[in-house]
Amino acid sequence: MPFYDYSSAFFLLMHYYYNIRFMKIFFNLVTLFSLTFVYAQNITAFSDANRKLYMFNNGFITQVEFQQIKDLQIGNHYIAYGNLRNDYFVIWEGVKHKIAQGQTYFYETDNILVSTFTSILKVVDQGKIKNLTSYYMNFGYGDSIVVFQDRIGGNLKYYYQDTIVEFAQVIGDYRFTPNQVGNNVFAYGDVAGNYFAFSNHKFYPIMSSNIEPVFSAGLDVIAYNHPIENTFNVFKNGEIIELDEQEALAYKAGDNFVYFKDQAEGEYVWYNDEVFDLGYELENMQIFDSIITYNNSNYLNIWFKGDTYSIYNTNNLSNYQVDGGIVAFLNNRGGVSAFVRGKEIVVTNQKVQDFWLNGNTITLQYSSSSFAIWWNGKMINF
Repeated sequence: MPFYDYSSAFFLLMHYYYNIRFMKIFFNLVTLFSLTFVYAQNITAFSDANRKLYMFNNGFITQVEFQQIKDLQIGNHYIAYGNLRNDYFVIWEGVKHKIAQGQTYFYETDNILVSTFTSILKVVDQGKIKNLTSYYMNFGYGDSIVVFQDRIGGNLKYYYQDTIVEFAQVIGDYRFTPNQVGNNVFAYGDVAGNYFAFSNHKFYPIMSSNIEPVFSAGLDVIAYNHPIENTFNVFKNGEIIELDEQEALAYKAGDNFVYFKDQAEGEYVWYNDEVFDLGYELENMQIFDSIITYNNSNYLNIWFKGDTYSIYNTNNLSNYQVDGGIVAFLNNRGGVSAFVRGKEIVVTNQKVQDFWLNGNTITLQYSSSSFAIWWNGKMINF
C-alpha cells in the first residue's frame, strides 16, 4: 500500500488557498485604486455668508480669498475665479497663479482650463499657463485638447499633451460645430470635402462628401451619419465601425460609448463593442460623459458602464446633478442622496438649502453659514 504524506498535502493546499485569496484581495485593491484614479476629482469650493472663498482639497478646507469673487470654475485639479477688480486666478493643486488682469472668459473642463482675454487664447495644463495664440479666430475644446484657428496665417492648430501642432491651411474663417471636438479626439473637414478623425496625434480619413456631416466626439470615439452611404458609423482607435445600416435619428458620444436612436425610434447604447437596448419612448434623455439618465414610469433610470439602475427615492426627477460617474439628487426628505458608480447611498437626510456636485465631492449648504462636504464616503463639516 503506497504511503501519502497528508500533512504535506494539507500545507500545500493551505498555501494554494492563501495565495489565491491574496491575489483576489490584490486585484480588488488594484481595481479600487484604478477607479479612484480615473475619478480623481477631490476639489471643490464655496463662499460663506461673508463672501469669503473656501477651497476643499483632499480632505482639507482652506480659505483662499477674503473678498467677493465671480466666475468660479472647478476642475479635477484646480479652481479658477475672478475678483471685483477684474483680476483672474487659477489655483492648481494648491498653487495660485494669475491668468490675466481684465475681463477674462473661462472654459472649464475636467483636466485643463481654457481662457480668452481680448484676442489671446490660453490654456492651463499641469499647473502651467500657456499662450496658444495672441490672435485667435475660432476654437473648440475638450477635457485634454484645444483646436483653434490662428488669425496669424489663418491656419488650424491643435494643443494636445503639451504640444502645439499646425495641421491645416485654410482660407477664411473655419467654423467649429458643437460636439466636433471631444475629450481627446476631434473631426475635421477640408475645403475639398474630405473628412478626417484625429486620435493620438494621427489623422485618419473617414469619408469624402459634399454634404457636411454632423459629428459627435467624446472620449476615444466619434459618431456620425454617413451622408453618402446613409449609414450610422463610429470611429474608434483608427477603425470605422458601422453600427446601423440606416442613419440614426439622434446620437451622442460619451466616454467610450455612443448613444443613438434608430429609425424605428428604439434607443440604444454602443459600449465595449456591444449594443445595449434601452427601450422606446423614454423621457428626458440626457447623455453625460460616463452616464445616461432618463425617466420611465415616474422614476429615474441611470445607465452606467453597461448596466441600468432605477432610482425610486426622489419625487423630483429633474433636480439632479451628474459628474464623473455620480448622480446627486434631492431625496424625499429634502436631503441629498446619490448614485455612486453602481450603488445608491444616502448622503444626508438633513434638509438642505442647496447642493452641488463636483467629481468625488458633494457640497451641502444647510444655511448661509453652515456647510458640509461629502467626499468619498466621508463627511467634513464647516
